[in-house]
Amino acid sequence: MKFLNFQLRFLVPLVLTLVVAGSLGLPLLDRVTLRWFSRDLNSRGNLVATALSDSIGEAVAQGDAGGRRLSALFTRSANDERLVAIGLCSLDGKLVQHSDSFPSTLDCSTAREVAASRSQRLRLPGGAVQVGMHDVSNESGKIADLVLLHDLSFIDRRSEDTRNYLIVFIAALGLTIALITIIVARLSWYGWVAGMRSLLRGEGLFRPMAGDSAEMAPLAA
Repeated sequence: MKFLNFQLRFLVPLVLTLVVAGSLGLPLLDRVTLRWFSRDLNSRGNLVATALSDSIGEAVAQGDAGGRRLSALFTRSANDERLVAIGLCSLDGKLVQHSDSFPSTLDCSTAREVAASRSQRLRLPGGAVQVGMHDVSNESGKIADLVLLHDLSFIDRRSEDTRNYLIVFIAALGLTIALITIIVARLSWYGWVAGMRSLLRGEGLFRPMAGDSAEMAPLAA
C-alpha cells in the first residue's frame, strides 16, 4: 500500500498534466486546421473566379440569353465535390444568377458579411459551408461578385480524425511515461529498502557495505 501511494505521487500529476495538455491542445489544433483549410479554399476560390470571369463577362453582356448560359455554367461548376453552390451578385447587391443548389435564404448582403468575417463559416440545413466572395472583372473593370459556397464537411471529418490521432498519441505517450515512472520508482524503492536493510544489519557501521548498497554510504557515514 505504501509503495502504491509512492507511485501515485508521480502518476496523478502526470495524468493531470496530460489532461490539461489535451484540453488545451485539441481546440488549438482545430483552429489551426480550420485556418489552413480556409486559406486553401480561398485560394481555390480565386482560381475558380478567374477561370469563370471571361464566360461570366460574355454572358452578362448578352442579357437574358446569357442568363440561361450562366445558369448552365454554374450548375456544371457546382458539381465539384468541394463546391456546394455558386451565385452571382450585381454591383448593386442583387442576386442575378445562381446554381440550382444555391440556398434560397442567402442573399448578397448576408454572403458579403459572412465572407468578410473571420471564420467565413455559415451553417445551412445541409451542413456547414465556407462563403467566399470574389471579384469578377473584364477589360472595363469590375462587373459583378461571384459567391462560392465551399463544403466544409470534409474538413470536419479530417479534423475529427486528427483529434482522434492526437488523443491516441497523448494516451500512448502517457502510458509510456507512466510505465517508465513505475519501473524507475520500483527500482528506486527496492534500492532504498535494500540499503536500509544493509544499515540495519550493521553494514557501513561495523563492516563495509555491500556493492548494491553503495548509495547508502553517505548516510552510513
